[in-house]
Amino acid sequence: MGGIQNPHDAFVRSVFQEKENAIDLIRSALPQEIVSRLDLASLDVIDASFVDEEQKQSQGDLLFSISLNPPAGKPSAEKENKGDLQIYCLFEHKSYLDPGIYVQLIEYLARIYRRQWTTVRWFSPVIPLVFYHGEKEWNLGNRLLDQMVRNSGLGRQDLDLLRRYIPDFGIELFNVPKIDPATLPVSEPVQLYLASVAFIRDPGVFEHLIPYLERQGNIEDIGKKVEVVARVLQYIFNVQDVESGAVSEALKMAGFSTEESEGVMATTADKLRAEGKLEGIQQGMQQGKLEGKLEGKLEDARRMKERGIDLQTISEVTGLSVDELKKHQIID
Repeated sequence: MGGIQNPHDAFVRSVFQEKENAIDLIRSALPQEIVSRLDLASLDVIDASFVDEEQKQSQGDLLFSISLNPPAGKPSAEKENKGDLQIYCLFEHKSYLDPGIYVQLIEYLARIYRRQWTTVRWFSPVIPLVFYHGEKEWNLGNRLLDQMVRNSGLGRQDLDLLRRYIPDFGIELFNVPKIDPATLPVSEPVQLYLASVAFIRDPGVFEHLIPYLERQGNIEDIGKKVEVVARVLQYIFNVQDVESGAVSEALKMAGFSTEESEGVMATTADKLRAEGKLEGIQQGMQQGKLEGKLEGKLEDARRMKERGIDLQTISEVTGLSVDELKKHQIID
């Protein structure tokens, strides 16, 4: 039995499908003038399987609904018995630079609005939130119109003439590598999760994570602390080849007791074993790598090719050479 196909998607989704973590993200990622109007305690994670009907195996997308409070000093508007005013936040995770993201998002938005209209005849605004941690600099702007201008050949006069007919929407970009998690109004576990995503491709990832591991000492519940750190280690094991002493050394430097470290390693082993990636954590660490990663990389490459991503980007993101891509019939 192979491991998960896309460890980035799986990790990010597992973190932010939990309400308390999603609230932290929304509070940090959306503009303050919007956050101040939100009833964050009302946040609900919605089953968004209908959003991407053609790729239901995609794990990176989440949809949140949040009640919208009336402006200060103003009563709630008449709502024709439709219920509280709400907004939706479409969480789109990208671990690589995808020039087709706006086309993908406009398809998602159309499906969400169609679902709203066919079920309740009522529209609630949807904010697309792009959670990005690719290796390349984000250069795709923050509006569909940016891509339309770049890829249509329209000049300024053409754009002014035709603007009323061109669909447009903006995104909120949460550019993880550009953010210091320690400065955000989030919990210690979320700081660690974000730092893990930011440094996941760095061979010295554990060195970067030590300060964030130290902060987990503020968690009084040892079981929760173990679960938080084990989740991060599972992610790292699924992406990198891990040296046998790196984990134990990092935990030691972060002040974890022997009992806590053993609990973390045992829980991590259970998680990896459940994925079919590990017969034993010790054996995996001695080998210096874990099984099942090639299959996931090949699946990522297939999905990227289907989206029209160029060969160079596919090779850089997956770490597979052109010869390997040809060998496994990803490209001709």
